[in-house]
Amino acid sequence: MIRLVCGIYGNYLYFKHCERKINDTMNLEEDLKNNKLHRAGGVSIVGLLGVFIAVFIATGIYVKYNPSPF
Repeated sequence: MIRLVCGIYGNYLYFKHCERKINDTMNLEEDLKNNKLHRAGGVSIVGLLGVFIAVFIATGIYVKYNPSPF
């Protein structure tokens, strides 16, 4: 249940973030608007690495304190 609520709320926050970015560029010229939106969109390598490291650490902590019964 918590995962569902976090997922829905996370999507809502991301939607509002994207809406704000788009609204900030509405008064710009077409070429400048396209360039700014293109740079703002996409994947963040730093964010990807941060999530990977956090999952790695969380998995290590879980395995240390919850040993497998096998």
